[in-house]
Amino acid sequence: MEFSAEDCLIFLGRAYSELRHNEVYRNYFIGMEVSGYEDSFSVSSHGKGIELKLTDELVCKAIFFFSEESEDRKAFSDLLPLSLDFSMSITDVRKLLGQPHRSGGGEGEAHIFYGSIPPWDKYLFDGFSLHVQYNSELSRIKMLTAEMVA
Repeated sequence: MEFSAEDCLIFLGRAYSELRHNEVYRNYFIGMEVSGYEDSFSVSSHGKGIELKLTDELVCKAIFFFSEESEDRKAFSDLLPLSLDFSMSITDVRKLLGQPHRSGGGEGEAHIFYGSIPPWDKYLFDGFSLHVQYNSELSRIKMLTAEMVA
């Protein structure tokens, strides 16, 4: 059976102990364990380009889908949610999803610890938000983050 990023959205707000028994979870994270310390925990599947961020109670609060391969991580290659594709430009995304709730990053914006902040849009949906991070040319999606909305 094939799975997609949209199938993963059910992870948001669910306890890790519950996720471990889910068929979709096992497809992406078989053999992976929670890592981290204090209040920063995650489960990473470097071979599939996906990572879960967990609260200190080990509840899934965010899902990262990576578009680019790195030395230690492959790109997420399954279907993305909401008919998105990593090859989409900011114009394509906004045509598909409409105007974002918030936007930021880009030239001149920097974080004290992480340095420059890539351009991004944030969309709100029922039960989750979607953070779309673009490359500096705004010509493709660099990373998608689905986050739990309180």
